[in-house]
Amino acid sequence: MNDILSIINDADPIGLIKAGAAQNEYEPQARAIEEKLVDQDSAQSLRNEIHQVFADWFDENLAGPQDRYTAIAERIWALRENRNISSADFIDWKLKTFDSLTPRELYAIMQLRNEVFSVEQNCVYQDADNKDFEAFHLMAWKQEKLVAYTRLLPPFIAFDEASIGRVVTSPAVRKTGLGRQLMESSIRAMEQLYGKIPIRIGAQLYLQKFYESMGFVRVGEPYLEDGIKHVEMLLMPQ
Repeated sequence: MNDILSIINDADPIGLIKAGAAQNEYEPQARAIEEKLVDQDSAQSLRNEIHQVFADWFDENLAGPQDRYTAIAERIWALRENRNISSADFIDWKLKTFDSLTPRELYAIMQLRNEVFSVEQNCVYQDADNKDFEAFHLMAWKQEKLVAYTRLLPPFIAFDEASIGRVVTSPAVRKTGLGRQLMESSIRAMEQLYGKIPIRIGAQLYLQKFYESMGFVRVGEPYLEDGIKHVEMLLMPQ
């Protein structure tokens, strides 16, 4: 059930997490969906059931159209199809404001950022830059270990546009596709938080092609930041 709850929290179809609700706010809906999962024969039928769960629990207008639940259904369906995989392989996604982070979550975030940006990349820089207070923090947990993270900033904090920064994955999960999942989840979360607006990033230059594959377009020339080549990239809303 926790895997389903994490998927719902990530999508936040009613906007409760964005409004500051606790991470277990969708637990009744997650339990109801888990009970219905066994009787479904496709992701589409599951989508219809998920929509009905939210329409029954809230109301039709607040639940919105069925299409809102397509991505949720596809992820939960994939979870069902892979039940033979150990639960240790599943990722628990959490999205929190700075003030709602627990001390252990904050420690894990700073530890992972330090492990990769300072130690692995041999870069001396001021990581604690006061922007964390204004950010939403997207975390990917695996067996109680933080394995991936991004910092989501509203407009006019890092750039005029909203931005995704501090993009980091643990060395232990590289080449598993989690980096792409992390960015996809970050882009979805940005849309849920701020609507369909441009997203600007300061990407390390060697990752330019990766971000281009996600729809970002390079703007401007490379520049040095903390001794590492970067380039600004922009994702326009579709």
